[in-house]
Amino acid sequence: MRLLFFLVCLTCFSFASTQAKPLSFLCSWDNRRPITIELDTQTGKAKRSDGGSDYTLIKITEQAVWLSVDQHYTLAIQSIQRNKDKGGKWIDTIHFANRIPISISGGICWEQSE
Repeated sequence: MRLLFFLVCLTCFSFASTQAKPLSFLCSWDNRRPITIELDTQTGKAKRSDGGSDYTLIKITEQAVWLSVDQHYTLAIQSIQRNKDKGGKWIDTIHFANRIPISISGGICWEQSE
């Protein structure tokens, strides 16, 4: 079931970049110390400055960025709303094999200019 969902996500959110330059976000979850998330649009990978799980880039649009969290036991998708004026929502949706998926919305990210 999890594999099927992942394949559907990949089909729906096929990797399509609106730009070929790297993106960087300064993000904070529940007002904790900010971290940086660096997205490499060429390789489709992203890294966190705090050493957390790496990401695979699913899709970038003018409105948001979707990332798959590289984990072994769950399917986790994070989305970062792109809002240059006041920061965008950072949402985590986690799908477990043996229970109902959960969605956590407690973060905010600011897109960093070059």
